[in-house]
Amino acid sequence: MRNLLLLVLTMIGLAAGVQSAPAAAPAPMTPWSRCQNGQPATYTATKWVHGSTYLTAAPLALQAGDVIHLSATGTINTGGWSGSHGPAGSNTITWGGNWPHQGGRAYSLYGRFAGNGVKFLAANTGCMDPAGYHSGGNDRIDLGINDENLSDNTGGFTVTMRVYRNLVQDGGFERQPNRGVSAPWHAEGPDHKGVDIRLGYANSGGNNAFIRTGSRNWNAVTQYVPLRPHASYRMRVFLRTSPVFGAGYLGVRGASTGLVERPYGVVNGYQEHTIDFTTGANGAVTVFLGYWAPGSDSWVQMDDFAIYPA
Repeated sequence: MRNLLLLVLTMIGLAAGVQSAPAAAPAPMTPWSRCQNGQPATYTATKWVHGSTYLTAAPLALQAGDVIHLSATGTINTGGWSGSHGPAGSNTITWGGNWPHQGGRAYSLYGRFAGNGVKFLAANTGCMDPAGYHSGGNDRIDLGINDENLSDNTGGFTVTMRVYRNLVQDGGFERQPNRGVSAPWHAEGPDHKGVDIRLGYANSGGNNAFIRTGSRNWNAVTQYVPLRPHASYRMRVFLRTSPVFGAGYLGVRGASTGLVERPYGVVNGYQEHTIDFTTGANGAVTVFLGYWAPGSDSWVQMDDFAIYPA
């Protein structure tokens, strides 16, 4: 009887036009969300930090917009009464004396932003946004042992550093200096292209790029993006178009031949478009988004380009 009731309800739903729920949208493609969701880091490297280290550079440099995750394993022996400790050190908070990390945990692994000297416990940071530590633009992290007497220490820590970085530079066009298309972005085709700066047309942030023309020409916005050869990536972009539109294409090109492209037509309101691709022998690709115009006034707006390891 129960199965019959379910069948009747299902048929009623179908007759009323009820459809199954759409597939879940892909995870947001930002450095922060990728780190929080445990997706592959853009770069991963390890470094051995000896127990007698005052400061040494972490294995990966930072760029504006990066999110990082540091973790460490191992043990140091500090000699004498203080004994052995893992990367988190002891429960003693250090003040005064010659402790390198004032206010940190004794005998712990700590990090220091080279740009401003801000220090933090580096045993297992979780996802960190350097901007929250007032570290913007290019920077590096130095690693050290918080001990006022490093000379008698033995052992050390293996530090794993993960950097989550959008490989498309200025993917949201937020660093464009004016309404023209400027580096790292470039333009193809003879017609009008530019950047809407805080005009309320962006998918996120304040800016977006656009192409607008009444011709029948091909026009595109492009960027050259260095990547690893023989690696898999996903490209993402949000776009929308005018109600009258031509033949749109987005994708990535290799040095001598196209890798992958995808057509698009009229898009009402910003929608996410993704493309998975492999680089083959290419050490870089050219990201492009453009269209063949229909011969009457038409436009496409684009925002939030991203490329990450697939």
